[in-house]
Amino acid sequence: MPTGQQLALSGAALAALTAWTVRLRQEKGWEETLERVAKGVVVVRVNSVMAFDMNERGFSLATGFVVDKALGIILTNRHVVTTGPVTADAVLHNKEEIELTPLYADPVHDFGFFKYDPADVRFMELQEIPLAPSEARVGLEVRVVGNDAGEKISILSGTIARLDRAAPNYGSHTYNDFNTFYFSCASNTSGGSSGSPVVNASGRAVALNAGTSTKSASSYYLPLQRPARALALLQKALLAGRGAGRACVPRGTLGVVLQHRAFGELKRLGLRRETEAAVRGSLPGETGMLVVDQIVPAGPAEGVLEPGDVLLAASGSDPAGGAPLNGSSRAPSSRASAPFCTSFLRLEELLDERPGEAVWLTLQRGGVEKVERLAVLDLHALSPASVLEAGGCTFHSLSYQQARNWNMPPGGVHVAFSGYMLSNANVPSRAVISELNNCKTPDLDAFTSVFLSLPHGARVPVRYRLPYSHHTERLAVLDVERTWFAGERYDLDALSSRWTCSTLPPPPPPPPPVPQRVAFAVAGPPEVRAVTPSLVRVLFDIPYQIDGVAGLKYAGMGVVVDAAVGLVLVDRNTVPVALGACRIEFASTVEVPAVTAFLHPTHNIALVRYDPALLCGDSVRSATLSPTPLEVGEECMFVGLPRQDAALPVFQQSVVRETCVMEVGIASVPRFRAVNEEVIRFDVGLALEDTVGGVFVDESGEVKAFWGAYCCCHEDELYEQFEGVPAQPLLPILAACSEVAEAARQKRGPPGGDDTGEGRPLGAPPPLSGLYLLDAELRPVSLSVACGSVAGSGLGLSRAWAERLPPG
Repeated sequence: MPTGQQLALSGAALAALTAWTVRLRQEKGWEETLERVAKGVVVVRVNSVMAFDMNERGFSLATGFVVDKALGIILTNRHVVTTGPVTADAVLHNKEEIELTPLYADPVHDFGFFKYDPADVRFMELQEIPLAPSEARVGLEVRVVGNDAGEKISILSGTIARLDRAAPNYGSHTYNDFNTFYFSCASNTSGGSSGSPVVNASGRAVALNAGTSTKSASSYYLPLQRPARALALLQKALLAGRGAGRACVPRGTLGVVLQHRAFGELKRLGLRRETEAAVRGSLPGETGMLVVDQIVPAGPAEGVLEPGDVLLAASGSDPAGGAPLNGSSRAPSSRASAPFCTSFLRLEELLDERPGEAVWLTLQRGGVEKVERLAVLDLHALSPASVLEAGGCTFHSLSYQQARNWNMPPGGVHVAFSGYMLSNANVPSRAVISELNNCKTPDLDAFTSVFLSLPHGARVPVRYRLPYSHHTERLAVLDVERTWFAGERYDLDALSSRWTCSTLPPPPPPPPPVPQRVAFAVAGPPEVRAVTPSLVRVLFDIPYQIDGVAGLKYAGMGVVVDAAVGLVLVDRNTVPVALGACRIEFASTVEVPAVTAFLHPTHNIALVRYDPALLCGDSVRSATLSPTPLEVGEECMFVGLPRQDAALPVFQQSVVRETCVMEVGIASVPRFRAVNEEVIRFDVGLALEDTVGGVFVDESGEVKAFWGAYCCCHEDELYEQFEGVPAQPLLPILAACSEVAEAARQKRGPPGGDDTGEGRPLGAPPPLSGLYLLDAELRPVSLSVACGSVAGSGLGLSRAWAERLPPG
């Protein structure tokens, strides 16, 4: 007969066997579920074609899952669909690819839908994953099925730990969800898993994976009540044959950000004890209430609600039966007809039913109850639905999301991407423009109207604010650009979710140029005074990065070598490529446009040309280049333009230290580098180091060398190095370019004419002929290496040839 100890052991073994059997059945059930769910999960590939709202241009990978295979609807995150123009496709479980079009992106919460044509799926049977928002609970074992970190399919397990976590905050310059709870689970998802379904053992989605914590293994899941509502409305619209988009999903807002706070904190905000008791009594298990955390400027709650107000109830009708004026407050007459509102979901359901109408909020502020009537705004109307692209920049209205992030009124003209035109004026991305050309621009339509009235090249003031200092208005001077970039406007169709493009009309013709007078400030020795009227500042802006250029804005010193045709010598670090907009500044007072006339293919020199008819008088003079080379130890005067104030040149006596061959390292990105070029090095003083370039002149004022900047490279790090370029080898090139420029000027006709047909002041001259190059790169070596120690060694140079060379 078995003993008690034997019976206990048998019972433990039976319990272990039973637990093992249950666990095996669960695992088997999960295997079947996941095999079915995987056929409804897709990899979403998205190309954002332009900067929009909080998204940059670029490519991203994410996850989505099929929620209606008959209509072709895929659920994913809002930050995947985005609210701007995108192109997207999906990769199915069998590697089949289908095209996606955006269907809906929620203006606040992190969910959105793509649509595909079911006829495009040919080789597999997609599985729908039904939404079951009511089945989420603490302790529920779930699986996250998606494209994790770029993998085809990844399955992560977890257990839901919280249903009332605050929405994650990703930063002040990006998308953030608010006015909702999130679920918390230690599943440690990563990039690419956004939009993955969080499924239970039966294969139903109970949440949507949205983000992860960088400081822990926690993941953030979005509840599915609001996605399920939006899906039902979209399905209804599609089945009725109507277009489906944001117009089919009503969304309302009061312009208020709420937070759920525990009762302990609410007491410090003035919540009365009897109120807490009433809430706990009517809502067992409730641990807190909603509190006003932020009020978006220019919204219906501004001046009515205050941060710290505790929300007691919300209703679509006046609890007292009257109709007080909007924003008026009074003490409530009764609490029985207005149940407590302690959840985001209940308040949002009320607001989404009443865009354009009003609601009544019962609040408690400092222990005093009051009722406020507030208008409900259409949330979609606060989301940008038009984009303007002009001058390489992207503009749209300031979204409700960014207005909340930056505490600014929504609807202003937001710079999504500063691009060529605005970056040249030092106006950064994320700026909000309030005035253009002294005209108020409260919205994108007003801004577009003012912009279209400006001709190409117009220089107008622009006023703007930045998000981190929006109380400070800033001023910049903008050069209107209508040549390098197409001007287009995109508008969103609220029913089809498609963007339509329209081309902007051409700009009005510019006014005729008025010649300007230049007055140089001359000082110093005679040789300095002689060359000062020949020194100019060259500004070069590049619209497109070609030929390996490292930057987009360049500035340097130029020398007028032929004032009759407007020819200016400059280094190729200032004008690295021909594609660009060039301007020449005289005495820091007059600025005229110019074009690239010549780029030397191997040496660090370039020539740009301006129209002399744009200047009146003869204050600008041609510099005289000396045919005599500099010798080591020879003294000369350096005259250059300072970096900060180029009105008055700096000068300093200098001595030639050596002549050598300039060696520029090879960069990993192919770009121009000077080769086979001899340079002159001087005893450099402080005056030379703080300049943008200059010239070395003799006592008569003739230019002996040009102080030019070289773009050098060391271990892929670019830096600027100044060297002296001798004037003597430049004379034949300058003479030929002057001849070509004079022929082009005579052919063009009247001064200031336009022979390009593109609004540019000068046409490019014919190519320079007679320039011959040796297709080889040379470097100096010592005679000991060239000749070697005995005949036939080294590089094979004979001693007889070596003795013919001059000493040194």
